[in-house]
Amino acid sequence: PIHQYEETAVDNALRGLTTSGSVDLEVDRVLMTPSGTLLMLFRDPQGTLDAMRGSLRGAFPGAPVKQTAIIHSTLLRMFPEGGRLDPRVA
Repeated sequence: PIHQYEETAVDNALRGLTTSGSVDLEVDRVLMTPSGTLLMLFRDPQGTLDAMRGSLRGAFPGAPVKQTAIIHSTLLRMFPEGGRLDPRVA
């Protein structure tokens, strides 16, 4: 199956990139987007994720060439009553 090929390609691309098996990130900031999503943004000071992305691009030629240096995690999504994004608008 294709997923086995993809899993093997990912494993081969990432093998040896991290000696500890982990990626150390630093919190850059927390922000609320206009759409109601609370994000935590991280920096990768050692460049580990950038190295991983480069290696994965080699394994998957159709992957995006440029990616942002900021990594994010969604902490919360707020869904306002009635679907309005701005509670000040009637």
